[in-house]
Amino acid sequence: MTMKNGFKNFYPTPENIALKLISGLEPPEDSNKIRILEPSAGKGDILDIIKDSRSRFNNLELYCIEKESDFQSILRDKDYKFLGSDFLSFTPDCTFDYIIMNPPFDQGAKHFLKAWDIASDTEIRCLLNASTIGNPCTEERKLVCKIIEDNNGTVEQLGSCFEFAERKTMVDVVMVTIKKEIKDEDIYSFEKLYDQEKQFSIDDINRNEVANNDVFENLEIRYNKVREGIKKLIQVKNEIEYYGKDVIDLDIFELLGNENGNSDKDTFNNCSNEIRKAAWDNIFKNTKIQNVLTEKVKKKINKVQDQQGSMAFTATNMENLYSDLFQNMGNIMNDCIIEAFDNLTKYHEENRVYKEGWKTNERWMVGQKFILPRCIDMSFAQYHDHVSLDYSHSNELRDLEKAFCFLEGKKLEEIKPICDIFHYKEVKKYGKWYDSEFLEFKCFKKGTMHFKFKNESLWSKFNQVACEGKNWLGM
Repeated sequence: MTMKNGFKNFYPTPENIALKLISGLEPPEDSNKIRILEPSAGKGDILDIIKDSRSRFNNLELYCIEKESDFQSILRDKDYKFLGSDFLSFTPDCTFDYIIMNPPFDQGAKHFLKAWDIASDTEIRCLLNASTIGNPCTEERKLVCKIIEDNNGTVEQLGSCFEFAERKTMVDVVMVTIKKEIKDEDIYSFEKLYDQEKQFSIDDINRNEVANNDVFENLEIRYNKVREGIKKLIQVKNEIEYYGKDVIDLDIFELLGNENGNSDKDTFNNCSNEIRKAAWDNIFKNTKIQNVLTEKVKKKINKVQDQQGSMAFTATNMENLYSDLFQNMGNIMNDCIIEAFDNLTKYHEENRVYKEGWKTNERWMVGQKFILPRCIDMSFAQYHDHVSLDYSHSNELRDLEKAFCFLEGKKLEEIKPICDIFHYKEVKKYGKWYDSEFLEFKCFKKGTMHFKFKNESLWSKFNQVACEGKNWLGM
């Protein structure tokens, strides 16, 4: 890959160093799942090593952050959970068991401090320029050294381990390993309000009068705390329903119920993942983009939607998504046109994949007249006085009309689709021409449908856009 100016800090982790970084990874005691984040992931060299070692682990979730768009595409293609482009401004909505990182050598202190800031019961394994530790000449470096010292971190000298790497540098490198233990005030913990309360069992009752009084008071306190908890639970339920309206379509308490038996950390992460995905799904739903996409292009967008579900649900990421969709809408719709074009031209007479082909269906362009097979439900015909569409093949017609709407600047909901004409039983006879928004059509008992473009300009535009998209013009 040719290096751009923005890649000056791109030094892929050598395999032997990546293996050292991932050595001895273990899931938390109360979970069989390991959640790993690689910030500044580049093209995912460390995650690749982890993925190749998957047999050593029961369950992995691999997350990444990367600034360069070229590398983002590579990471998405590898199906790593892409969380964002800027680690230093990243706000997580889940926790990680490990943050394994090879940050830019000239920004190592900043990246280490950010990792420490977002860590929660998390082990950090970080490569740093050795001078970050050996020459603490800035406040950031001093803070890094203090954190390592105060939290029993270790520093291992690796020397110039990038001397023979994919991109070479003679920088001396150290590996810092440190764990940020969970604190009592963490979100999962329940702070006991009665640290001094005396603990008695029911067996203590009747042993003596003093014990009886203490036990009864203790039971009363616990009973009242349960009642107070129920009030809080109702308040929280109402709050979730109020703020979740128009954002997520999930039963949060059912979601929590499905987590019975899981650790608090797993429950929080699993629920956060489901809530975040539901919020992004709602964003895609509200764009109504799926309504105008052909089936093949829908699959591409669905993959984008799945990948977007890992991104933090922030205003910035929402704005970026809409911007990307808007900027790429032309390309998306051109893909829809090309797919519709391919569906029509595959039925030419020389195509031996299909039993039947027709001279009207050209290979290099869609004719003003064309034929599609298997459109009519033949089992329906003998029992009814109208013609029925075979809905297992009706997507081709819907996709075709979506492409035409885009070319003509019309909304799909503004036209009467061919499928609706059949749905309302308006097609009564075989061999008779019927009229739709863009095409005339007639049906035959053998199951085929014949079509004619009503508008020569649309016919010409459809072929032109499809051929341009397939780079056929000028051949």
